[in-house]
Amino acid sequence: ARGLAFRFCRTRPGYYARPLAARAAELLTPSVHHLCKSVLLKNTAWDGEPDRPENAEFYLVIVQYTQHIDNDRLRSAVRNLLPEPERKPLSKYNLRLATQDESDAICGFPHNGVAPVGLREPSVPLLICRAITELQPPTLFLGGGEVDLKLQLSVPQLAALPQAFVVSASDPRNPADYPRGELQAQDAADEPATPPGATPASTALPDADVAAMFDQLDIRVGVITSAKPHPESGKLIIETIKVGDDATPDDP
Repeated sequence: ARGLAFRFCRTRPGYYARPLAARAAELLTPSVHHLCKSVLLKNTAWDGEPDRPENAEFYLVIVQYTQHIDNDRLRSAVRNLLPEPERKPLSKYNLRLATQDESDAICGFPHNGVAPVGLREPSVPLLICRAITELQPPTLFLGGGEVDLKLQLSVPQLAALPQAFVVSASDPRNPADYPRGELQAQDAADEPATPPGATPASTALPDADVAAMFDQLDIRVGVITSAKPHPESGKLIIETIKVGDDATPDDP
């Protein structure tokens, strides 16, 4: 989407097997509440009228992992997207989880990799649970198109997309529902758990478009003059790189 600032984060294998606190620590998120997911729902009672964002067959709901969707409130919220004279009876709204085949056709992303942008069907409405708009700083982390790729987005920019709607349709999960230790690393003042020696990344995306983000980069060109195996690792290489205006491919 044009004008949507973003940052991709590659995770280690087994990301979803780890507790929420560990995932937040790996992504350096401000809190576990900034971890979100995109869930594709289908209205099985859709009446087949011309598909438009306010009356669609499929909806992509964005919700925090620390919240759960209230189906009754979601049905009412979807119904209320239409102007009052056009609203249909609640019996016309039966929202259920889309099948994997339906998700593949609509989203084009694998399970646990669904992103809210770049969908195969870009007209699918986005329903952003209102609690997400109250996050501070206003940023969220969710699927980035691959299972081990996460996407950081600006909440205000995401909510400003033409197909996006903010709805009140989620409630905090009961702490008793979490496995033991799931949130422990984030309990103290909701501060991010940063691994020892790691430098926390900026959690607030700049209020600028993608082009402006690239303008902030300091990109330099260098010439690799030597490369040899690392004596203590079979996966690392020690390189000598010459950087500067006098670096040319002909240098020894």
